[in-house]
Amino acid sequence: MTRYIAILLSALSLGSCAEWLDVLPKTSVQEKEMFNSEYGFKDVLTGFYIYMGDQELYGRSLTYGFLDILARRYDNSVVASNLYNYENDYKLLKDAVWSKGYTLIANINNFLHFVDANSDVIRTPDYHDIMKGEALGLRAFIHFDLLRLFGPIYSENPGAVSICYRTKMDKYATPRLPADQVADLVIEDLLAAEKLLDGTDNEQFGADEYNENRDPFLVLRQLRMNVWAVRAMLARAYLYKGDPASRKLAYDYAREVIDSPHFELAESNTDNRILFSEHIFSLHIYEMEKLMEGDFGMSGSDRLYVRQDTLDELYEKNAGYSTDFRQNSYYFQSSEGKFVLRKFDQSGYLGKYDGAEIMPLIRLSEMYYIAAECTTDAGESADLINTVRHARSIPESLDIQATNAYDAPDVRPGYDSSKSVRINELMKEYRKEFYGEGQLFYFYKRHFYRTFFHCPLSAGMAAENYTPRLPDDEYIFGNNN
Repeated sequence: MTRYIAILLSALSLGSCAEWLDVLPKTSVQEKEMFNSEYGFKDVLTGFYIYMGDQELYGRSLTYGFLDILARRYDNSVVASNLYNYENDYKLLKDAVWSKGYTLIANINNFLHFVDANSDVIRTPDYHDIMKGEALGLRAFIHFDLLRLFGPIYSENPGAVSICYRTKMDKYATPRLPADQVADLVIEDLLAAEKLLDGTDNEQFGADEYNENRDPFLVLRQLRMNVWAVRAMLARAYLYKGDPASRKLAYDYAREVIDSPHFELAESNTDNRILFSEHIFSLHIYEMEKLMEGDFGMSGSDRLYVRQDTLDELYEKNAGYSTDFRQNSYYFQSSEGKFVLRKFDQSGYLGKYDGAEIMPLIRLSEMYYIAAECTTDAGESADLINTVRHARSIPESLDIQATNAYDAPDVRPGYDSSKSVRINELMKEYRKEFYGEGQLFYFYKRHFYRTFFHCPLSAGMAAENYTPRLPDDEYIFGNNN
């Protein structure tokens, strides 16, 4: 992307996760050193995942930070209009998301060029297809989140000019494309990744598979862009498009992931706060707790916190939902009358192979919600939502019912009547389920909620409030033809 494409991530050894990526000027010598061996390709690909954990990407901004602040997750976040005009307190932050996202895309494109050009040095069976499949999946993943954040409200204006889709690393600016074209390119990359990974990905997800007899590059696949993560991303992307044919494909991919043998819904967060058994794709972030101390420490004036009344209302404690473990002390702890998110607390883990220092990016519960949103069978939809709710310790007596009003405008007091009961029930589940994971704002935007829980705008959300302005450099140096 414009001036951001002129850097290249340096290679890291698999054992050097304590260091951050060094970013060096692109030279042919460095490329030759990095891409003249299979080991070099492995190092560079591993570096992409480390870079994704940067606090200006998925280590903060695109998970519990910027996106959850936009969704008004915290009681001490900015209120009033400054939150959504994006040119005041959050200008540097959203600009950094853009620049670092395209920096990563540029380097993925460089990797994709050399993985084919120098394929003769990749000698381990299946390595070439696995590495290329992962890189294509990552390129689609980053572009998709940039589209979801900076693109239009897709259901309102899919033809609106949105972002660029970079497929080469060169000095030439790429024109910004209509959102529907970007969505199609995301899907094109994902389908190519699925084809490469299907049958070559060994699908080793369990921590018990990590031992000296296994190839360390091919275990704990939930920490890589594995074949099931690609399928889960296809479910996300087709849901985003939202037309009837795409919704059918979203449902099919979501059900395929649900029915896979590798993931299961967790029924407690007592022994595993991060619900590692549900992770389809996640990142290991070195020294995560230290990085989050300023946000979620038990003291300090700059902490992100919620009040007791906020939690009670959010998790419907007065309506019989007190057993829902998503609001228990393993997720929220009180300090000085304020509740701090403890989902990412590192207490009780044996090591990173059971969930320590892990940031979830796609979890199994989301596949249930996508299938529930897309199925044409109201009863199946309610059953899918209820399955997750039961796993979260909500009793069957509180099950969602697929009545005749399920897909009619929601006339219940306190609910958005422009949405159906189905969509409002899913919205509540996204609010409860993905605290700290950045998915709620995308849900609000995709359905164009004019107001939502603790929305600070008395006049309601307009389209521009959901759409950050691109960085100034993009308008100055970008290809805007």
